[in-house]
Amino acid sequence: GLEVEAEDTDIYIIDKILDARQAAGTRTHSTEYFVSWRGYSEEWNTWEPYENIKGTGDEAIAAYLQSLPGGSSTIQGGANKRVRGR
Repeated sequence: GLEVEAEDTDIYIIDKILDARQAAGTRTHSTEYFVSWRGYSEEWNTWEPYENIKGTGDEAIAAYLQSLPGGSSTIQGGANKRVRGR
């Protein structure tokens, strides 16, 4: 699965990305993703900056982007990153 390690060493697995937005008020205006966590109800969904989920969340982000109209596999999180297979 897609795992993100929290500071308290609990491991949260990304179920899917539900939405994305540009983080206002940051120097880089990096992208934040609305994350659905596997095994948790929707009330536990959180907005996470790309820095928090990069690497482990790239597959879920790519799936989210491809589900959009005119979907692309380009991940934006400060710096653009291309996902393999495109």
